[in-house]
Amino acid sequence: MGSSFFRRAKLHETVRYETPDGGDWVELRAELSKGEMNKIALSAPRNTEDMERNLAFVERIAELLIVDWSMTDEDGNKIPFSLEEYRALAPEPSQWLDSTLSQHFVAMTGKVVEELEGKPSS
Repeated sequence: MGSSFFRRAKLHETVRYETPDGGDWVELRAELSKGEMNKIALSAPRNTEDMERNLAFVERIAELLIVDWSMTDEDGNKIPFSLEEYRALAPEPSQWLDSTLSQHFVAMTGKVVEELEGKPSS
């Protein structure tokens, strides 16, 4: 029988978010490992006015969390997620994706903190 508390991160579990129109989706990792969280912490902006570092931080989160998305080209061919494609998004979908990533990341890290502090998560 394994440990009931110490465990490896569930790196293959995902959560799918539907776009507001219901026609598309993005699939995000449900958990990150300690090492991945450390990488994110190292890239976190120390100053909210440092726009370059803020943007790099959002891109780092996108790279680590996005497993798949429903983006296709004009012929219906799947376009795999990449930073290049992420940066090429139009304003409306990019704002939705950034907001979804942010909410998911906050929910992930908030849950971890609550579990470590022994508080129930809502």
